Amino acid sequence: MSVLSHKRSRWLSSLPSELRWLSKQIRPLLHWHVASFLCITAGSLLALLTPLVLKWLIDQIIPQEKIGLLLLAVGLIFLGYQGRMALTSVGNFLMLTASQKMGLALRMSLLRHLDTLSADYYENTPVGATRPAGFGPAAHGSAASLHRCPPESSSSLPPHGQSAPAWPSKRGQK
Repeated sequence: MSVLSHKRSRWLSSLPSELRWLSKQIRPLLHWHVASFLCITAGSLLALLTPLVLKWLIDQIIPQEKIGLLLLAVGLIFLGYQGRMALTSVGNFLMLTASQKMGLALRMSLLRHLDTLSADYYENTPVGATRPAGFGPAAHGSAASLHRCPPESSSSLPPHGQSAPAWPSKRGQK
């Protein structure tokens, strides 16, 4: 057991520090990613069912004119397609859930760290300097993200002839 632990620690120490940090962040959610991988793999394997059933259909069912087996082949093709879509969708859902859980954990960790900083730090730091990228309304795709666009792009009309919102111009301000 100690030999395995020694090999693992030597392997981890050879990785860059960013990858070691990332592996520690992913470890609690690894079961979500493994389940996602297994669902997507099983869905991909179901894609092999249709050609096999079609080969069976052409080589054996049609020449023998068996209606019962024809209906079975059609059902297998349908179930293979539906199973593939269902497993792939579940795999994508699991992957998205794991990503969102990791993003939330990272945000909460960052907010906890910012909460531990002293009042002197906040007095000496300009407003907005500690706001990390990805926080605030602009990170969620709201209309507040328009202030990052160049002035000429925010003044153009949106599609379908709708009127654009009136935003105050920052050209004259310094």
